[in-house]
Amino acid sequence: TVGRGQKHKENMMVWDDKVHQILKQLPANSRYEVKQAMRKYWTATGTKLVTLENLYKARPNPAHLFPQASKVAFERHAGPVYAIAASPFHRNLFLTCSTDGS
Repeated sequence: TVGRGQKHKENMMVWDDKVHQILKQLPANSRYEVKQAMRKYWTATGTKLVTLENLYKARPNPAHLFPQASKVAFERHAGPVYAIAASPFHRNLFLTCSTDGS
C-alpha cells in the first residue's frame, strides 16, 4: 500500500499520491488518455511532479476524468426507497434514501 503523501515514479515523471488515487479509479482506456495528456504537458513545460494542479493544467478530456453517470451501474437497495432527489446541476444524477443501510 502507498502511504499518504508518497510519490509514484513513471517514465521520469513523479505522480503525487492524490493523482495516483484518481487514476486507480479510472477505466484502463481513460487512465491511458489522461496519462497521455500529462505526458504532452510534461514535454511542453518540463514539469516533473504530477500534482492535481498540473493534472488539470494538462487539460485532459473531461470525459476521461469524469465518466457519465449513465455509463455507471447503480446499486440496488435491499429495502424500500423512501425518498429520491434529482440534482439541480446534472440531469443524470440522483440521490435515494432507504433504511437498508446502503
